Amino acid sequence: MKMEKLSAPLLLKEIEALLTAGVYAAQARIGSVHPPLHRTEEPAVANAVPKRQREFAAGRAAARQALRAAGGTAIAIPMGADRAPQWPAGFCGSITHDDHWALAVAARTDHWRSLGLDLEDASPLEDDLIPLICTEAERARFDIRGASHSAKAIFSAKEAAYKAIYPLTGRMMSFHDIELLTLGECAFEARLAVAQPPFGRGLVMEGRQRICAGRLVSFVAFGQGS
Repeated sequence: MKMEKLSAPLLLKEIEALLTAGVYAAQARIGSVHPPLHRTEEPAVANAVPKRQREFAAGRAAARQALRAAGGTAIAIPMGADRAPQWPAGFCGSITHDDHWALAVAARTDHWRSLGLDLEDASPLEDDLIPLICTEAERARFDIRGASHSAKAIFSAKEAAYKAIYPLTGRMMSFHDIELLTLGECAFEARLAVAQPPFGRGLVMEGRQRICAGRLVSFVAFGQGS
């Protein structure tokens, strides 16, 4: 699928269409001039290549905008020892990017426990990656036989689900630890194929997904009580 030029207002509108109440989104163009990183954020990319530094700066800029929209302040979001963003107390969020844009979502934790957001180009997933991403059951369920748009949608859905569940479990997972049950035009269901304490095997996660101008965006949220 061809990657089309996408304006900031249109991109944000598409992201906001995925979100649930109380979740706020923001975007920042990679390579644009952004406010300097906070002192506690700088070590994360001190030795990184310039491309990664630009991606990180745009991601943090978007995250601070999302925090402000959620009622927070634009404070530091350092990287933890596990390389995950450390959101300020009382808030949760997620950051993602492609080669051009960084996106972030944020929410208060009195309503939402954790969020997961993923941005990919909507081109087919390469044939040799499919066995790494998709289980045999998924390949049969969604009739995946080679380079596939469905496989890329599964990849993005699993990325969003993992990013949402990881802050609650602190456990690394493989792509086969999450299985897609349904995959529609705007929504999907995924379940844990293995237990991830405090969650047991079989936990079902509902997510949303959207394609805009050759980009695929996936979103998963854990509410309080999930």
